[in-house]
Amino acid sequence: MAIRPIQIILILAMLIGIVSAIPVPLGVDGRVYGLDGITPADSTVRFSIENTRTGWSIYSRLRADGTYSAALPGIEGDTFQIIFWTDWNSVTLTRQIDGVLHNNNAILNLSHPYQGPVFTSVPIESALEDTLYAYEATTDSMALLSLIQGPASMHLNGSMVFWLPGDADVGIHHIKISAYDNISTSYQEYDLEIIPVND
Repeated sequence: MAIRPIQIILILAMLIGIVSAIPVPLGVDGRVYGLDGITPADSTVRFSIENTRTGWSIYSRLRADGTYSAALPGIEGDTFQIIFWTDWNSVTLTRQIDGVLHNNNAILNLSHPYQGPVFTSVPIESALEDTLYAYEATTDSMALLSLIQGPASMHLNGSMVFWLPGDADVGIHHIKISAYDNISTSYQEYDLEIIPVND
């Protein structure tokens, strides 16, 4: 039985249709900039790319120069959703695939909200009974310090925490200091162990 020309055309048409529907890696790349559109982001920015038709996705971080590139299986016409984010901000791009997608750049707010004063001092976490305990609490900005929690006879004078623990104070005491800078309040918490001495 001979194959007719029309059959060859139909077979070729079916093969072309099958081949065009086979998923192949589809690439996407670009760069992320800060709000000024000039300053590149860095590797602290994370991103995900998802083929919304197949559900395939990839998660990673930007390179140090703010660039990214990835490839996901798919076919022409699939939609990629690209999300870039920090702990505070995010931006989403949606792109329909037509070959390799180059220069899919994004603008992302790289700043973070003010977190309040930061304590720069490291607490002294042990002291001897019957010996004056003194610790200077410092912050990275001008702030009003307050003793929020501590033993009854402990006091704060400016930035200095003072306390004269006695025999009854042997053990662990939780200390909490606040720092307020007219915008926000931060806290430093630690446990202070009072060690007994032989009297």
